[in-house]
Amino acid sequence: MRILLLNQKPNSKGENFHPKKFENIVNRTISINDDSLKVFEHELLDKINNYNPKLKVDTLKYTDIKSMFKQFEQSINGGLIVREVEYIEGMNIDSETFMFTKNEKKILWIIDGYVFTTLTTYEKSRNSFYAQLIFPSLITYMERFLDAPMYNILNHPIYILDICNKQISANSVLKNFADVIIMGVEYIEIFPDFTKKRQVYTVESYLNHFFKESIDYPLVECRHFSVDLENKKIFIKSDTDFLLQEDGTINGSNEKFYYMYVLPIFLLSVKENYNINYDELKEFYDIQKNLSRQKSKKIKSFKILIDYMDKLTKLR
Repeated sequence: MRILLLNQKPNSKGENFHPKKFENIVNRTISINDDSLKVFEHELLDKINNYNPKLKVDTLKYTDIKSMFKQFEQSINGGLIVREVEYIEGMNIDSETFMFTKNEKKILWIIDGYVFTTLTTYEKSRNSFYAQLIFPSLITYMERFLDAPMYNILNHPIYILDICNKQISANSVLKNFADVIIMGVEYIEIFPDFTKKRQVYTVESYLNHFFKESIDYPLVECRHFSVDLENKKIFIKSDTDFLLQEDGTINGSNEKFYYMYVLPIFLLSVKENYNINYDELKEFYDIQKNLSRQKSKKIKSFKILIDYMDKLTKLR
């Protein structure tokens, strides 16, 4: 038995965020006060199970996930897929399990996947449709599994449940859709009428598709990276004007967009055995970490990113 847990963090009005979010789905009547919510919840579970029949998720619960899984990254868009099993003496209990009693039996919920639900509309937040959805949570999770033998970002699948039932044509959003697929995210579209085209990208096809104006073949010069397609080289940049605010602190909003720019092209480059140089990013981290605690508060995330880059480049 598997359960979809969606975070019950309240919004500014004290309302349970997720069902209230479902009410705002475009051209869809969903009310948390009647059976229409249950109809949508069943539809949501059906789409998950159609995407991967082996999951067999049969229940949706809204709950305070952080109170049970201390390492859950508290996000109003976040959730988990957990597996429910009866506890047997000697079973491992760790940060990915939660034990409770039901019908006088000890029960475990075990994390099988990380979940994010999209915004229900996108007009007012095209550039942040995905970036603010998964970051910085993804970087924080990434740190926990740096020592694991796998090369994926996390130890379990990452699922994005797309509950936006409106056609998206903005290139910035479509680029970020490609980005999350490149990062290994399992993308489940709840409304098939608005399905986005999936494509397998190479470094060159990705750049041709989303950075065409930056290409002077064989060189590609972008704000956050440059690429030499002929010699298979990539240089990851650190733009202090972009990453830092006037007072020298990390710009929290731009930080998320930076990850979305550099991680996909990095992962594609690793796959194609490019020579990858991210010394400038390391220098940026070395300088920032030596500033006062206030100014270096968010800098740890860049160290995590660098460590992940080290892991993938040094072990190939």
